[in-house]
Amino acid sequence: MLCTDTAFAVPEPDEKIWRFISVAELVSLLSKRALFFSRVDKLDDPYEGSLPRLVVARAEAGFEGLTAQGRELMRNTRQQVGYVQSKLWTMVNCWYLNEHESAAMWKLHASDGVAIQSTFSRFGAAVAASPRKLVVGVIKYLDYETQGWDVEQDPRTIASIFHKRASFEHERELRAAVSEPLPGGVYNVPEGPGYVGPEGLPGIYVEVDLATLIGRIHVSPGSPLWFRDVVKTIAGLANLDGTVVQSSVDGDPLW
Repeated sequence: MLCTDTAFAVPEPDEKIWRFISVAELVSLLSKRALFFSRVDKLDDPYEGSLPRLVVARAEAGFEGLTAQGRELMRNTRQQVGYVQSKLWTMVNCWYLNEHESAAMWKLHASDGVAIQSTFSRFGAAVAASPRKLVVGVIKYLDYETQGWDVEQDPRTIASIFHKRASFEHERELRAAVSEPLPGGVYNVPEGPGYVGPEGLPGIYVEVDLATLIGRIHVSPGSPLWFRDVVKTIAGLANLDGTVVQSSVDGDPLW
């Protein structure tokens, strides 16, 4: 079930969203009929789930009356709880929000893959039957050295999941997040940060209605015809072969 939060912006229902993936990831999506939500600590950006300096300073503003030892204890406790909740207990699935394809996103994520084209409303309808609560929002990009958010108005750990550094603005990211507390609580995480869950995966699968989710499957720019045929064959296993098209980046110039 998709849930919105007033703290995070969402697209208009018909706005296009894209997920640039490898062919192996496409096979996984179609065969499992589920999207993979990766645990935050497994993403490429080490700042994922972390806090800007300003937010940390605001959060620790009430520590002045404590002894030096007390301040250090509170700081370490907050860091431990925050790390577990935002990085180990939170899984995300990320989409590119734009009307058109992105040559840069192709190169970064799917140079020999595909792009799933959907819309925000289709995404919501596709996960509607899932028993999991999926919080969705558009990422806010900040300067982590000088900007932040009001911790008194929004002290929740989930706020860190919907903020990233300004250097990632090119991603134009729409993100869905789900929290899955691990056994034992925040102070007893099995195997520490290396924990991969009972299924041996650093994340979870969330079931989707494929026909609702997928509007088009775009094949990467420059792909030969045989590659598009392979993708059509794969998509045909889910009766979606008719959705496969060549990337519009391959369009011919007029002259």
